[in-house]
Amino acid sequence: MRLPLLERIAVCLVVALSCVLNLGQKLLCTVPQPADVSRAEYVNRFGCWSDVAALWNNRGLAQHVFPYVHGTWRGDPPVLGGGTVEYPTATGVWVWLTSLPVDSARGFLVVTAVVAAVLAVLVTLALQRIAGRRAWVFAATPPLALYAVYNWDVLPVASTVAALLVATAPPRSWSPLLRWALAGALLGLGGAFKLYPLMFLGALAVAALLDRDAPWSERVRRTAVTVGSGVGVVLVANVPFALVNYKGGRRSSASRRSVRSVRPR
Repeated sequence: MRLPLLERIAVCLVVALSCVLNLGQKLLCTVPQPADVSRAEYVNRFGCWSDVAALWNNRGLAQHVFPYVHGTWRGDPPVLGGGTVEYPTATGVWVWLTSLPVDSARGFLVVTAVVAAVLAVLVTLALQRIAGRRAWVFAATPPLALYAVYNWDVLPVASTVAALLVATAPPRSWSPLLRWALAGALLGLGGAFKLYPLMFLGALAVAALLDRDAPWSERVRRTAVTVGSGVGVVLVANVPFALVNYKGGRRSSASRRSVRSVRPR
């Protein structure tokens, strides 16, 4: 059920406000703490930690180093260097791109928040088209206000919801093969941002195979293009970095432990 125009505007405004509130909280970590308060105490008091600001200061983003190509994993305990970040490659490249227009952690947070707000609004509009008023469950619940700018999780969320929209409500002019291929590719893109959307790729492939409205040969073709497009996007996002610098690129998904070196204790 498509929501009335005023309700669609209202739900989008709620989403944007949630992102602004989270940005305000995270910006507290970009200013020096009082002299009589330790950094860890200050961060824990306001709950303003975010990977966005932390990675700006510790992963070469301030110098706009392109990720993975010169990545290193050295030290005791080992720490990522050379621009590599502890996120899958598509997220790392996205992080690098959005760091280019700014020269401070504060600016980087603002850019990240603007992008997150735009994507969150698009996700909400897609959800209301898929599920009607239940889109409010995403728009008006606490996680968005608490974590919109904590990291870049809105990227795989947007890819996953876009895949669901394509699979369930595509334009009528699209052929079934195009619909399944694009849905699979979007889940593959989500997997290149963060691994969990790939779980839905398997479910989508099963749905294509069990579609009783199509003959068996057509079901097999749809399943093949679904899996092939999803896996293909993941390979495109990862193989070039593996060929250029296997050890550095592999560290993007090998461990999140390195982030402990920049988290407040």
